[in-house]
Amino acid sequence: MTVPDPFTERLRAIASREGTAPDDVLRRLLDEYENRQSKANSANPIEDFISAFDDDVTDLSETAGQTLCKTFRA
Repeated sequence: MTVPDPFTERLRAIASREGTAPDDVLRRLLDEYENRQSKANSANPIEDFISAFDDDVTDLSETAGQTLCKTFRA
């Protein structure tokens, strides 16, 4: 694979500024990208928590779950 010159120049500049190898900078950038993607693709943790206690009760527990989802979804 060939990386275009403008990208390699930026990569080398960042590595030089940080005093590290370009490979390390690229590895870190790719790791951060993958972490962001996996977080974006993961399920809503609040809904996972609420569903852990799922039963046939439709009282305060359901209202609280809906309120938590609305409040923390953003």
